[in-house]
Amino acid sequence: MFGNYAANVETVTLSLPSAGKAGRPAVIDVVRWLLARPDLHLTDLFVREDRCLFGSTVDGLVRFTLSVDGVEYAPDRHQMEQFLSAVFDDGWQNRIRVRALDEGLRLDEAGWCRFNGHRFEGGRLQVAIRRHPPQPLTLEAIQAPPQFRTLAQRPRGLILFVGRTSAGKSTTM
Repeated sequence: MFGNYAANVETVTLSLPSAGKAGRPAVIDVVRWLLARPDLHLTDLFVREDRCLFGSTVDGLVRFTLSVDGVEYAPDRHQMEQFLSAVFDDGWQNRIRVRALDEGLRLDEAGWCRFNGHRFEGGRLQVAIRRHPPQPLTLEAIQAPPQFRTLAQRPRGLILFVGRTSAGKSTTM
């Protein structure tokens, strides 16, 4: 998914809050924590089994190097299954074998999110999360050129948004 853009990926190193006796935090808690951080400006988050988390911002892709008490964090199969059970309704295990899962969910102050779960690379689990903030982003926040405001004020017309994966088309709309 991100192979073609590896040179344009920023790496962010963060320490996750400790989960106490539970050890590693639940994936849903990590997702909530990351999406609620205003300093990250995340528009999308990608959670893969046995891989680091990736995010998308208005500035490009972000690779998260996460750790808990000094130990690198990457969700394993069991944690991904718990995450999918928290997001999708009963029966997701059977449905994901034949198609992708799609669900909308409100995550506290992080706003509304669209979750898309599917299998990749030999059956490993992945969830792509598209964040829809509680308030629409301003043209300044998405770093849109001044011509966007002029186009948006026109009474008629068609505006097409095109670009590579993770270029910010949905965020701009």
